[in-house]
Amino acid sequence: MRPTTVLVLAGLAAASAVGAIVVTSGDAARTTLTAGERLTPGLSDRLTQTAAVEIATGGQTIRLRREGEGWVLPDLANYPARLETVRQLLTGLTTLETIEPRTRSPELHERLGLNDPAEGRQGTRVTLRDQGGAIQADIVLGKRRSPPTGAAAPPAGQEMIYVRRHGDPQSFLALGRLDVRPQTIEWAERQVADFSLDDLVRIDLSPGPDLPGYSMTKAQGTGDLAIEGLPEGKEIRSRFEANAQGRTLEALTFEDVRRRPATLPSAHARGVYRYHSGLAVTVTLFDIDGAHWATLEAEGTEAATHTTRWQPWMFRLPDWKRDQVTTPLDKLIRDKEGS
Repeated sequence: MRPTTVLVLAGLAAASAVGAIVVTSGDAARTTLTAGERLTPGLSDRLTQTAAVEIATGGQTIRLRREGEGWVLPDLANYPARLETVRQLLTGLTTLETIEPRTRSPELHERLGLNDPAEGRQGTRVTLRDQGGAIQADIVLGKRRSPPTGAAAPPAGQEMIYVRRHGDPQSFLALGRLDVRPQTIEWAERQVADFSLDDLVRIDLSPGPDLPGYSMTKAQGTGDLAIEGLPEGKEIRSRFEANAQGRTLEALTFEDVRRRPATLPSAHARGVYRYHSGLAVTVTLFDIDGAHWATLEAEGTEAATHTTRWQPWMFRLPDWKRDQVTTPLDKLIRDKEGS
């Protein structure tokens, strides 16, 4: 451990003892950990063998499973997890350092947020297992704590948090950096596509049953989207609303994901987006179980790369992104003034 870390931990421990919300019980000295020790010693050397992560929090369990070079979410149809988020959690567990021991009394765990979440109470349990199912680490994470008045702030990017090993009543105030997200969807690689309006050439939209289709291209000299074959006496209501139609695939994320069935129902709406690179992306909306689900298909440049990622899935898009595909023509145009 670096000398700087020792000084920081010592200072936090001294100040924390003054502002403690729970005092250490008389038998706390039995703990085998002292200030500045890792809560999960040796774990960093075994992370390459970690095959599964379980996070129990808020009455639910989030499951992650290693698959090849990445991670997937078994409860989300094995959709890929965001690799950086998983890495940050694993690394954060290896670097948790104790500041000082706290209570051993289970009756006081609730005040620190360290109850077993299996009992439907406060606490977040993180369990790591190897390929054989053996537990590598089993930690309960509790409440965050601000440094007491007059104490130095923790090092940048780190925070004070109450922790204990599952099955051990001894709790600690620890120092570390952990981002444990409470919903399964928050662990998914949610960005589906990111294609800029600046690179867009053309859109062909079929906004819904019994609604006329229309196409939009870049107006010469302006870069704004214009409607092809605009009816006589009509004009675009707002250049901003028109250009929004071309931003459907910019920073596109989803709110839910499911496996694409072998047979799809009739399409509700469709948009085809063509880019300068030669790539064409088709977004098709289907009405399934009262919600709009989208498929994405790629043609042209680098189509194979995108198809590999999109082909198995259907995505429930944010409402405002869905609305960009289903906007009827009459919402974008108006009568010309004086006509």
